[in-house]
Formats: sequence, structure tokens, C-alpha cells
Amino acid sequence: MRYTPQSKTGELRLYAKSYANFLGVDFSTDPTQISEYRSPVCKNIIRDGAGYPEKRLGWHVGATFGLEETPNYEKRINQIKFARLNRNYGKEATGASWVDIILVHSGRKLYACTQIGPLKPVLRADKDKTDKADMNLSANATAILRYIAGLSSLEGGEWLPWQIENMDENKDGVINEEDAQLLLQWQVNLISPNTFQSTELTITVRNERSISFEHEGALYFMDGENYLKITLGEGNAYDIERVEDNAYIPTTSNSAYYYYGEDANGEPIQGDTGTWVDGTPYEERNILTPKRINMLSADGTHTDYWLDAKHLRVDKVELYTSHANEWEETNAFTATFDAAKGKTKVHFTTAPAQHPDGAGIDNIKISCAELKEAVSEGYVPASRTTTLSSYCVSAVSVTIGGTAVNGYTFVGGVLTFPNSATVGASYSIVYTVVKDDAEHITKCTIATRFGYFNDNRYFVSGNPLLPNRDWQSGLDDPTYFPENGWVDVGSPACAIMGYVPVSDAMAIVKADDNQDAGVYMRTAIVTDDGYVMFPVQQGNMGIGAVSKYGLQCLRGDALFFSKDGVFEITKQDISQQTAVNNRSRYVDVPLKAEPVKKEACSVVWKDFYILCTPSGNCYVADFSQKNNGQYEWYYWTNIPARVFYEFDGQLWFGTDDGRLCMFNTDRTDLTKYSDGSELVNGEWTDGEPILAVWGTKSDSFGTITRRKTLTKKGCCVMVKPFTRSSIEVYVLTDKMSETLVMVNSEYADIWDFSALDFARIDFNTSVSPRTIAINKKVKKFIILQIIYKNDVLNEGFGVYGTQVQYAINNYVK
Repeated sequence: MRYTPQSKTGELRLYAKSYANFLGVDFSTDPTQISEYRSPVCKNIIRDGAGYPEKRLGWHVGATFGLEETPNYEKRINQIKFARLNRNYGKEATGASWVDIILVHSGRKLYACTQIGPLKPVLRADKDKTDKADMNLSANATAILRYIAGLSSLEGGEWLPWQIENMDENKDGVINEEDAQLLLQWQVNLISPNTFQSTELTITVRNERSISFEHEGALYFMDGENYLKITLGEGNAYDIERVEDNAYIPTTSNSAYYYYGEDANGEPIQGDTGTWVDGTPYEERNILTPKRINMLSADGTHTDYWLDAKHLRVDKVELYTSHANEWEETNAFTATFDAAKGKTKVHFTTAPAQHPDGAGIDNIKISCAELKEAVSEGYVPASRTTTLSSYCVSAVSVTIGGTAVNGYTFVGGVLTFPNSATVGASYSIVYTVVKDDAEHITKCTIATRFGYFNDNRYFVSGNPLLPNRDWQSGLDDPTYFPENGWVDVGSPACAIMGYVPVSDAMAIVKADDNQDAGVYMRTAIVTDDGYVMFPVQQGNMGIGAVSKYGLQCLRGDALFFSKDGVFEITKQDISQQTAVNNRSRYVDVPLKAEPVKKEACSVVWKDFYILCTPSGNCYVADFSQKNNGQYEWYYWTNIPARVFYEFDGQLWFGTDDGRLCMFNTDRTDLTKYSDGSELVNGEWTDGEPILAVWGTKSDSFGTITRRKTLTKKGCCVMVKPFTRSSIEVYVLTDKMSETLVMVNSEYADIWDFSALDFARIDFNTSVSPRTIAINKKVKKFIILQIIYKNDVLNEGFGVYGTQVQYAINNYVK
């Protein structure tokens, strides 16, 4: 604004300045150096549907887990997950079979919660009074009750009995206008937010953050120790199994057979006894289980057949000898290790017949389990029995001082020494055990889904023993992880922190160690022979994630939280190279100062990316307001979130002390502007007020060489209309030493029966924005900041803009 000097007559020229079209916060620099559209003091504000700042929604406690005397650590919420379970998935079944649950992982326990509500207000009426005419409602009472209940009609059948205090119970279904007004006063108590009914699942899990994903009507759960499959059983009970106990058993070899030689004319050589031909590798071993299947072809002559590995425990042998009986189990065999061939040999008592359809067709199915090499263990017996450290297949030898010990027994993993054994002597035990690589997967804490065109494979990581390795599952099967389906991503000293989609690729984000690349890109390709492969390419160097829980995809923007702020990963379509760019410049100063960054959690809710730190502060990026690569940001306090979950527009979070909370999206009245309300004895507590603050920049009004004076008249703030609202207006100048001075405090209510308060009634029925005069002169300042505040329970608050009038005074001396 151009400066105009005083007139010669001494009359002051007045100027006007407007603040409008507000955006988000700017904590990046001094309040005097920011845009006048942003606020340096914003707190608990979010943009409304039109982009103007208003008070954020509050939250309430939906449920509390753990007994009151339980330490908070043992109650803390480690995961919230909505899931749809179906006991009949893939089966021919009739009727509804889907059940919606919210899985809550609290402490060492899992709960399946079902949501009750939101409950609607209802009326007490006789069972026979089901028609509006029978209710004898006046026109005005009808309108009031319809408003309370949120009903389009007032059919009695939509109402359930509800006990209302101070109402005549003998009304015989007659509701008059006086009763309707009474109900109106009870509106807040009648509107009940979501509550829950929980079932504790019969399993103990790790008390750390966990993850879950759905697959074919089941929920798969990982916590770094347990990999569980949760399904719906009969009678809506929940069945839980460890995935490794019922993992997919691959057929690792097929078409093993005896080959009979042929002469030059292709005819069988008479008298040829046959040459053994090993089977063809088919599926890779599943590292979740030592079990495998070998398929072989019998010829009706031979009794000896070899499997595809040297240490295999044979559990089951089945023969397909006739169409009528199909597969039939047999016990007429022995299994031994053949040192000459280096494989396990199965010897049949009687030679199995060939397949009924002819020679060369597999008709022997052998289910077996892989064993480890011989294991040695030292033991000093204090008694005659000991249980070996692993599930033992067979005790090979027991020695003392190199001399074999005989006469021991070994049953069910328990070794019993003979009476001749010397107590206190050092024995050496050599035995073989079942091969167990399942912990490669069960120790994982990160999972995602990715594939070629379809998200049809699961990728897991986060194993602390192999921090830079991830594993891929079989096609559409999270119970099958092929033996060679893993890749080491970058340096083993730098852990994988998580995955986030980037266009048609998947970014693998690692920790920031200032040496390894922070981002790698995985793509999906199909080879010429039809195999799908997932090559990994190194991406950006040096910038990695600081929290596993800060990765999100916001409307296609791949975001992660680093020690230097929130960054976005972008990919060049042609070069496939990645770029990592800062997107949190406006909030980086306080964000970098947050302690315990590795525990920060995040969620995408509507158009917002919300990052919450353990101090309860939330940094909120607005996708709808993104300019030159930077989001507009907001800053919230008093959000004690340890984990987040969003579903169907509702935002949930769990706390360190076992509370399951939800933002008040289910409330339509002004109680949505409160934090921490709880359902106690059937009624909701008031909760805590939300401190909402918005402020302008520290403004010099175009000149730092002159003092200015804000006039008493001509200064107004336009606020957003709410049924109940108020505003406090403060100013801060260079003369005030950071002490705020209130220049006005005023109610800004709209007349509404539902929020009637005679102490603040002004009969304003307009729903238009309210203009509130400041009416206080502020003298001789160089720099001025205007701050608006509302910290009243159950009040809305929003600011559209401000206009001030001022005069320019003498030079600064």
C-alpha cells in the first residue's frame, strides 16, 4: 500500500488493511516475514469445506481396554484395524456370511470389537401407538421431534422405548408441544456416539506395535513374534491359528520315475531293469514350514524310490492305484538316508502298481519334512532325564569322553540316561531336528501388497535379524513364502522402514544412515517366458525415514517422515529415477524439534496427512491446498495418539493408556467440539475444551519507520456462524513485550432452541457470518499482530477475515 503523508492542516489520513483468504500456518521464520495469508500462531484449526480456518473436531473415548489397576504399558493400544471376516469365503454357502469387526491390539491381548451405534434419540410410546395420528402430535411438536431424531418421518415403528427423566410415564402415547420442548433440552444426552462391544481373543501376543491385512475373508496379524490367521468360526466365534502350523505345503518335485532304455528303433530294451531319474523341481520350498510333497511315478516293479533331499522325515505316503479309491494311505514302507545317492530313500514292502491310466503318470505322493544337519549339544546330567533344546527327530549318538553311551531311551524329545550314567559328567548328544526357517517371516513387522497389474503378492520386512531383507509371498497366498523369494535391499546396516506406492511402482524406504540410499524402487515386469519378476533399483541417496509409522500415500503423493521433515517420493516415468522433495517447509522448525521421532504415527484422513508425535502434537498437511510442491499445514495439540486408523470417513486412534478414541464425526451437535468425553453410567461427560487460535502475521503495514495507531472505530473481524460460538480478540505489538492484550470478547451465537442459554441470548437468528467490532484504540505501534482465540467447551469457532483502520504517526526515534 502506498504511503501518503499527513496533510498540512494536521488532519490524519486513515488507511484500511484487510486480512482474508487465509491458508495454513507458517512456523518457518519470524512472524514479520511470512505471508499475510498464513498464521504464525495457529493451533487446533483446520480448513472448512470452503478453505476457511475453523476449530478442529474434538474426540471422544469409545472404549477402554485393560483393568483399572493394570499399568498403562500393559494396556497401550498397538493396532486398530477394521476387517470383514467371512467363514464361507470360497465355499458354496447361502445367507449373509460377512461380519465386520474392529481388531484392537491392547497390551498383550487382542480384541474383536463390534460397533454399537450411533444411537438415535427415541420416544416413549405405547406399543399400540404406532401411527403419527395416534401420537396426537401438534405441528410444532412434530417439527421439533423430527429435528431431534433426525428422522424424515415420525412413524412410531421407528422409535424404541427410552426412559426420559421428568416426563409423565402415563402419557398414553400423547406428546404435546411442552413435552417436545422438554425433549429438546435433553437432546445432548439423547444423541449417543459410537460405543463398542468387545470379545477378547484367546491368545497372548507381543506388546509392541503390530500390523494386519485382509485376505480372502481372513485377517492376518503380525507383531514380530507371531504370524496369525484370524477367521470367523461357528456361532460367530473367532478361530486363531499360527500361519506356520497350516502354511501352504509346496510340491517341490514331481515326475520322478524309472527310465527303461530304448534301442535304435525306440523300442524298450528287453531285460532292462530301469534307471532311476530324479524328479523335476516344481515349487520352491516354503520357508514357513519344513513340510514338502514329492510326487513320483511307480512302475509296479521297483520297491526303492528316492526323494529330492537328503534329510527328510517321511510323514505320510499315499498311493493312487485305482480310480475307485483315489489316494490311499499306506504304512508298508521304511525311510532311510542313502549315503551313496545323498538323498532320502523310501523302500516299499511291495512294489507299488503303476497309475491305472498307464506308466509315467505320478501316483505316489510322499509328504515329508526337511531336517537340519546333525546338531551337537553338551549336557551335564543332574538327573537321569533331559529334554533336548529342539524338537528332536532322532538321537544319533550319546558319548562321554569320546566313548559311546548305550542303554538310553529317546521318546518325544525326552532323553533318558541309563542307570550307569554318571551324574555330573559332561555328555555330548548328537541329533537331528526339523528345519525351521519360519522366524524369517514371523519376526517381520512390515507388510504391503504389490503385484503386476493386480496387488496379488505380499511383501514383508522388519525382521531385526535381517533388517535390510524383504520376502515376497506366492501368488495370492500369504501362507507361502518361497525359499528364494527374498532380496537384500542396500546395506545390511540400514533397515527397511516401510513401503509406499509411487505410481505403478513400490518405494522401499530405508532408515537414514547418511551412507545408504534412503529410497529404492520396486517394479513389476513379465519375462518372455511369462514369469513375473520384481526388480529393485537404487533410488535417492541420503534421505531416509525416521519412523516406520510415518509412511502414507496422500491422494497419490508418497510421503514419509524423516529427521528433516516430511518428504515426497516422485518417479520420472521415462528414466525411472526417483526424486525426494521436502513438503513440510512451513512446519519443519517445530517438527524437527519434536522428541522421540521414531514413535511418530500417521494416517490419511479425507484430504489430510496427519502426523502425530508422542507429545500429542499433530502436523496436518492439506492436499487440497498444495502450491509449488508445498502443502498448507495446520497444527493440533492434545491428540494422544499412539496408533491411527481411518475407515469410511471416521478417524480412530489408540492411546498409550489403553483408550480407543474416535474423532467426533458421528456427532451433529456442538458437543463435537470437545476432547476426551467418555460414557459414564449411560451419560457422556463434558470432556475438555479445545483451545483454538488463529493469528495474523506481525504486520508493519508497509513501513517500519513510522508508528501507527489502530482507530477505535473501523476495525472488525468476520466470524463463521455457529449455534454457539464466541471469540476473544487480542493484539500484540512491539511495545507489549510478548504480553497479549485483549481488545474484545463477544458471543457469536445463532438463536436455536437446542442450545438455549438465557445468560447469552441476543435473539440473532441470521445464519450469515457475524461481524464483530473491535472498538479499542491501539496506539503508536511499529508492528501489530491480531490474534483470535476460543477455548470454550462445546463451541464452534471460525474466522473469515479482518479489516482494520489505522493512522500513520510520527517517525520512529
